[in-house]
Parts: sequence; C-alpha cells; structure tokens
Amino acid sequence: MTMTREEIISVVGPADEEVIADLMATGASVADLREAWAWLHSDEALMGAGGPCRAHALRR
Repeated sequence: MTMTREEIISVVGPADEEVIADLMATGASVADLREAWAWLHSDEALMGAGGPCRAHALRR
C-alpha cells in the first residue's frame, strides 16, 4: 500500500512536497520507511547488527 503524506510526515517530520512525492513514488510501505529512517539515523550498533538496510524500495 502506498504511503500517505501523513504517514511520511509521522516518520520523517516536516518535509517539502517534493520529498514527500519522491517517497510516495517509491512504492515502499510505511514500515519500509521506518526501517530505513531508523537505519540511517541510529547509532553504529544498529547499523552493524543486521547488515544493510532491507528497505529495498527506498534505496537510491
């Protein structure tokens, strides 16, 4: 299911409309976005624990 604007903002905080549209266009789920956001913004322990981020739709 495509993410809504509200779901994206709930994860990333305030974002401009272009960023929101780009994220919606990935086809990723809100769970994928949460995983990618946590992977990018967490400490090294999370990044080294499970290997690469599995949110494939958001990788680019």
